[in-house]
Amino acid sequence: MRKSAIACYVILFSLLMSSGLFSQCPPLDFQIQLTSQSTVDAYLADFPNCEELGSLRIGSFDSSSDIIDLSGLSSLRRIDRNLTIVNVDLLESFDGLQNLDFVGGDLQISANDIVQDLNVLQSIDTVGITFTIQSNPLLVNIFEENTIEHIGVALRIFDNGSLETIEGFSNLDTIGGDFPITGGLTISDNESLISINGFSFLTSIVGGRLEIEDCPNLTSLPDFENLTNIELGLSIERLTIQDIQGFNNLENIGVGGFFSGLFIGDNQELIEVSGFQSLDSLNGDLLIYDNPQFAIISG
Repeated sequence: MRKSAIACYVILFSLLMSSGLFSQCPPLDFQIQLTSQSTVDAYLADFPNCEELGSLRIGSFDSSSDIIDLSGLSSLRRIDRNLTIVNVDLLESFDGLQNLDFVGGDLQISANDIVQDLNVLQSIDTVGITFTIQSNPLLVNIFEENTIEHIGVALRIFDNGSLETIEGFSNLDTIGGDFPITGGLTISDNESLISINGFSFLTSIVGGRLEIEDCPNLTSLPDFENLTNIELGLSIERLTIQDIQGFNNLENIGVGGFFSGLFIGDNQELIEVSGFQSLDSLNGDLLIYDNPQFAIISG
């Protein structure tokens, strides 16, 4: 497998040389695939100072990678399309990507066995399509701080078994609106999650839903004090919260249609729903169900 990967890289490099396209960086219409430490080293030997790539995949969808050092990638500032980091199972952090500030397409961090936080990526200010953080079993925290202001379609954080805290999205202003694709903010199936902070500047979720679901140790919701619009729906389901508040300035939920509306269900400890006093428009279903302790609705 390693010899094959190196051979593919050598062929790619030879094509670049023979076509006269070789420069400080590969052409932006190429996807760079670094599936092993040997391919990382080969790439760095040829492009040691590259600041911009079209698409970059680190790791392999098919098998675990032996990558142990990404520090040579510290020149990277921009990924025009997609950045994927998958099955990189020997790294606790992704040191080397600390200067990256823009991903124009999808940013996917998934199935990395021992990564514990994503602080090295906290300089990214824009994700053009979807930011996915999925199935990283030892991930405890995402960011301490982060500069992300806009995500073009969706932020999805799910199935991270050790994730305790979500914070660092304090500069995020909008999610969605760049493409006619259903997206939004989804936080689900994070069984150790106990706190969510840092969405206080979020003003709008365009073309998508806000879903906080299936996090059995989550006892409180973040303060969405500046959120005014959720274009499709709001779902708060299967948590251990006792009250729902923090949506004091929310004016609109839903535009009608499938899965549009407000859904509050199967929250075994929920007693009170309050803080929707600014809600002026609810287009879609209103479902409050299977909350056995529920007694008070106000605001």
